[in-house]
Amino acid sequence: FEAEIDRSAPPELRRDTGETQASGGQLTLETVSQPLVHPTSSAEYLVREFRSHQGIGLGVLAALIVVVVAATYFYYSEAGGATIKSMAVLPLRPLTPDESSRALGLGLTDTLIMKIGGLRQITVRPISAVTPFADAPQDALEIGKKLTVDAVLEGTIQNFEGRVRFNVRLLRVKNGEQIWAEQFEGDAAQIFDLQDRLTAHTAEALRLKLGASENERIAKRFTNNAAALDAYLKGRYFSNRRTVGDLRLAIGFFNEAISKDANYALAYAGLADAYSLLADYNGARPAEAYPKAKDAATKALELDDGLAEAHTSAAYVKMYYYRDWQGAEDGYRRALALNPNYATARQWYAEYLTAMGRFDEALEETRRAKEIDPLSPIINAGEVWTLYLARRYDEAIERGRRIAELNPHFVEVHEYLKRCYDQKGMYAEAITARQMRRKLAGLDATETPILKQAAAADNPKAYWEKRLEQEIEEGRGELPEYFNMAEIYAQLGEKDLAFEQLENAVKDRDYEVMYLRVAPNLDPLRADPRFADILRRVGLLF
Repeated sequence: FEAEIDRSAPPELRRDTGETQASGGQLTLETVSQPLVHPTSSAEYLVREFRSHQGIGLGVLAALIVVVVAATYFYYSEAGGATIKSMAVLPLRPLTPDESSRALGLGLTDTLIMKIGGLRQITVRPISAVTPFADAPQDALEIGKKLTVDAVLEGTIQNFEGRVRFNVRLLRVKNGEQIWAEQFEGDAAQIFDLQDRLTAHTAEALRLKLGASENERIAKRFTNNAAALDAYLKGRYFSNRRTVGDLRLAIGFFNEAISKDANYALAYAGLADAYSLLADYNGARPAEAYPKAKDAATKALELDDGLAEAHTSAAYVKMYYYRDWQGAEDGYRRALALNPNYATARQWYAEYLTAMGRFDEALEETRRAKEIDPLSPIINAGEVWTLYLARRYDEAIERGRRIAELNPHFVEVHEYLKRCYDQKGMYAEAITARQMRRKLAGLDATETPILKQAAAADNPKAYWEKRLEQEIEEGRGELPEYFNMAEIYAQLGEKDLAFEQLENAVKDRDYEVMYLRVAPNLDPLRADPRFADILRRVGLLF
């Protein structure tokens, strides 16, 4: 309802509009000023009004007092004082079109995310979630809604004549309220001091109550070398793209970061992950890539045993190459104890749990990873992978298709969909997904007569025979995929050939060997004593 404003009411019952401007005049936002309403003073005003209006009953007055008190509580809890439980830090936008400003803006963003995101009191979207918005016209509140967060921090950055200036503001997504705004400026050589101030002031604006260990975390510097930070960020960017070519670029940038700062533990952790993924995506033999990944992860831990990223990198190598199952689980648990908001640790721990057949636990870890990074293609695709191995094909297909629609250039989800279609006898869809995966991965995706025949197959034997023929043809110019060949032979009932390929996969330390216990395509081999023997030798016979 609408009510006429009583100008005789005390000031605390009025709302005035005004303009709040950040320091430096860069950021302006229309806001509603916070009223200083106190329930007692408001009630006293109503009592005075009651004395001058004898027609108002005592019961009505009491009801009005209750309404005022409730409205005051609602205003503070919902508008002004609601706790911020999640936030996104958007890449700082350069005011000049130079690459140095852009890289510096991303660097400040990434560091702030890592420091604030490591605190237990708040969930912060990772850098991979906000990087896609770096070059697009930004509507901070709309981005905040897409990322499903309570608040967003946005701002601008400028490099000029040896000095750096950045303006930031923190907005509540629900109502657009500006919670805090500030300008930071100093010599370019003092960028890390400015970075520390930004982190500390952001934590204050979020009203985070920090203990000694948390204060130590947000004050921690991962590097003091701007060039090392720039190279590290480029490595992270290409590593997240997850193609063979991009992973090789990432390795080069991580090595560059290390050459600039030999004590940069995060760069060693990034290097470890890039080498591991390069082997997983068939860009290098496992025996070539994983030992390098182990060396890099070990160095990262030597430099900083309290770094969740380093423990996660080491656990991944133990899991996929060295088959140290308990060591891998301990590593993931240690990483999550250090930083429960590290989405990659939860994602890879979910993969471990999936391989162990602990599907419900794996889906729970994936759910928690999605809470941290809801738009991540690889985390969402991980859920499809778990559902596939749990034989929940219809659910996997439904979710996989949704991911493919939202992220049509993401490679991995097409591989998972292909496997689900295989199991459902949807051969035309399986071949389409297979070819899309190869195309996006930069491999030959020519539609051959063999593939057309496979797509048109009306029974499993005909389909798998054509698949085998095509794999042999393509395999002449690519690294061998032993585990994949073992699955095809198993589906054709060629057990001796399937076990021969499995033995090659074990010797080559193919990363898919980890999924021996749960892989659906290997089901025809499970009753054979040779299968139990392989499980025993790789430590998966429980």
